[in-house]
Amino acid sequence: MPTPLTRNASDPRAVRDADRLERQRATRFTQALARVMQTPEGRVVMGEVIRSAGVRKSVLARDVTIHHLAAVQNFGLEWDAKLWAIDDGASYQLMEREHQHWLKSFDETVVEAHARRALTKEQDDGRPDTGS
Repeated sequence: MPTPLTRNASDPRAVRDADRLERQRATRFTQALARVMQTPEGRVVMGEVIRSAGVRKSVLARDVTIHHLAAVQNFGLEWDAKLWAIDDGASYQLMEREHQHWLKSFDETVVEAHARRALTKEQDDGRPDTGS
């Protein structure tokens, strides 16, 4: 467990020191996250975190999993806000554009693979179709 930032919350100086230390911690984190978002790899990872948290999905479920889904989505929404706050959303929007571009490229690759498979008439088990 981390050491509390202040031992006496009624001491104004201790509270000011704790506030200063918390601002330092927050600044360090924000600067590190900004550096992560400046790299293509960082944007891929952070985008996957946001998407896997279901930020853009409904959490509705017919059973108690709704609580789990809501908690995961809440985690994602917190990261979503942190990423957006870095540079007023510029790197976030770049992350989304890069992902859309990658999805389009990936879909084209999948379509080409399906077309090649159809041309070679392979069966599901990988053997060539004998026509019977």
